[in-house]
Amino acid sequence: MFKKPFRVKSNTPIKSSERKSLKESIRKHLPLLSGTDVDNLFPKKENASCMKIITSDNIIVQVYVVQKRAVAFEYNSIIYPTVYVLWKYDNIALNFTTNSFVFSKISGGADLMLPGVSLNPSGYGIFTQNQIASINTVENKACLAVGVTAMSSDQIQIHGKGKCVIVYHFYGDNLCTIEDMPLQKLPLFGPPAWLTTENIEESVNDETTEEEIESTEATSSATIVSSSNDDTDKLLMDCFLTAIKYSKTIELPILTSSFYKSQVLSVCPPDKVLDIKKTSFKKVGVFLKQMCKEGVIDIKEKKKGVETLEGINRDHQMLKEFYVEIDNRPKPQQDKPDAKTDVPNRNIIETYAITSSTEPIFKEFQLKKNDTLTKLEIRKYITEYVKSHNYQNEDNKRFVKIEGDLSHICKGEAMVTWEELMEKICASMKQCFKVTTGVEEIVSKGKLEPIVMTVQRRGGNKKVTLIDNLELYGIRIGEFAKECQHGVAASTSISRPPGKKCEELLVQGNQVLFVYNLLIDKYNIPKKYIRGLENAPKKK
Repeated sequence: MFKKPFRVKSNTPIKSSERKSLKESIRKHLPLLSGTDVDNLFPKKENASCMKIITSDNIIVQVYVVQKRAVAFEYNSIIYPTVYVLWKYDNIALNFTTNSFVFSKISGGADLMLPGVSLNPSGYGIFTQNQIASINTVENKACLAVGVTAMSSDQIQIHGKGKCVIVYHFYGDNLCTIEDMPLQKLPLFGPPAWLTTENIEESVNDETTEEEIESTEATSSATIVSSSNDDTDKLLMDCFLTAIKYSKTIELPILTSSFYKSQVLSVCPPDKVLDIKKTSFKKVGVFLKQMCKEGVIDIKEKKKGVETLEGINRDHQMLKEFYVEIDNRPKPQQDKPDAKTDVPNRNIIETYAITSSTEPIFKEFQLKKNDTLTKLEIRKYITEYVKSHNYQNEDNKRFVKIEGDLSHICKGEAMVTWEELMEKICASMKQCFKVTTGVEEIVSKGKLEPIVMTVQRRGGNKKVTLIDNLELYGIRIGEFAKECQHGVAASTSISRPPGKKCEELLVQGNQVLFVYNLLIDKYNIPKKYIRGLENAPKKK
């Protein structure tokens, strides 16, 4: 995107009032950045500006610059960090590792292909298509390129070849030297943490061409093995034993896939990540069959590819010897989220703002234009206004005479009912709503749209849950996404679809019931503001 020179359309300083909004946007797209991290990116006393540039492909991109150094860029309503930022915070984006000679192809304008990845991408855990990703090399973990994933982890397992990362920005392009700043020297951080110099195996040499890389079988990408599986195997065993010994929510029989997701993953310590692909077993089924072989559990195959956990041998020596401190033992996640902890009460009020046409009526009550009123308050003031001016029909008190300032509202009418008058006055005012959380108050114009949950099918016939309009209710979408990740052990992504006011949250799988309970029980959202419960999985 920035390989060729681009044209700067505008360059405007970022005002202090705009910085807060920008920082919040960056945290939404990069939720692993803390508030302090974002403050450090945009120091109060440093000059910051927003450049609108037009690339050689006529693409409009917003670039955020601090002290003439680009720190982030916005494309398709998504904010991406530059390589300079990822040198400081290398854990805020999904990362892929490649060989140095492959990067020479990337800097020439190529994307990262699957065979060029130094570790099978499935080893990086679960990720979605179009997720922000960075690229480094086996020799140096310093970020060299930024882009988005071309496929999800599920699609990669199905296809096994093709593009892995679509590259938007790389070290040495024109974004790195914006405003004629010299190219910052690439730091040497050493190999990524999962690598050691002893276990790096090069399967291709420097003469390999890009065409050869693209045609290489996907299996050639798994050329680097991790130093040891001992730690991840122990973590898997501990979580498994914790689940079957202490969980009070297991109802047998249970699908093995559901058991692993809802019971085993949910008791993983919060400071650790359990990835089955990084264990020596590689697959859940292989591990559970081994536990069945050792007599810890009993598994039956209902039909081809569908297995259920039928029984647990609680007298097994392995279970008798295993012990976890009760106070410190994690509790398995259930379909219903935790109670309302650390979430303030949320109050939603639909209001109407006074306009120029209605201001003459309300000014008698010391109200002015843009003041907001509820329907109940409007009715109170209009009733008092009509009676004080003797506009009520004496013969039939259901009707109001249209005189004075009311004639601007009810044009061409001589008399209307009370309800018609209220409707016409509300229609002449600007509809808006106010959401108070105890911490902040959000006032927005327009009709309050409900939170909408929809379920769609994506690549590989996988279901995903889409949630819209969370931000209208004062919900921080990044924090909400993390709660979904932990609650249902599924990956999430945040994007802003064209034509929509708010960002959209995507959660892997049909998670409508979990999201609904989370909104009701923890975030105090009234049921009337939530749509889509009918899309929840039907009980068998």
